[in-house]
Amino acid sequence: MTNDRRASPVAVRFRVRTILLAVAVAAGVLAVPSCLTTAWRTLQDTTYYAPGYSEWKFRSIRPGMHESEVVRLLGQPLRIHAAEPRITWYYGPPTLRVSDDGSLWDTSGTFDTGRGYTVITADQGGRVGHASGGFLRIDPNDLVGEGLSDVRRRFGEPRAVREQPSCKYLVYSGTKVSGSYYTRGIGLDASGQVNSIVAGWYQD
Repeated sequence: MTNDRRASPVAVRFRVRTILLAVAVAAGVLAVPSCLTTAWRTLQDTTYYAPGYSEWKFRSIRPGMHESEVVRLLGQPLRIHAAEPRITWYYGPPTLRVSDDGSLWDTSGTFDTGRGYTVITADQGGRVGHASGGFLRIDPNDLVGEGLSDVRRRFGEPRAVREQPSCKYLVYSGTKVSGSYYTRGIGLDASGQVNSIVAGWYQD
């Protein structure tokens, strides 16, 4: 006499449905934070864009494109911002956050403008040209002229790093009021080719 332990078709269907339901629930749970973030930003959004701007065209911009091609696709920017290529290091508490445009805030809700951060700016060769803030308990001017490798050796890894390799930015978004908005910009190198793309969210 054989003992057939194979599950019946009904049991198999039940198990498959249970697994599919579990996967659907897990996907829904994972999607909730993203949905909540999108809804929250929609309520706060004060963004205005340059005439002719299109998000899907913006998404088609790629490094190496020339400025003329960018303008052909997106139209004239709201403004053109001259920039100096640089590297910026941020030191601060674990709750320190840095936005795409370099704005600082503290998720703890208590931001100490005097000692809540230290910002160190260096050229592309890694030589410090400017430092400010009191999080590192030294005179920031003492860091000027040092290399970023020396700074790392003395103070450890920074909380955040922003590299700004562009000589010029074509700015395609902004806000006409004091509010949160989507940041959209195209960075160009000295030859007029795209070398950075800014697509973030500024939280006021």
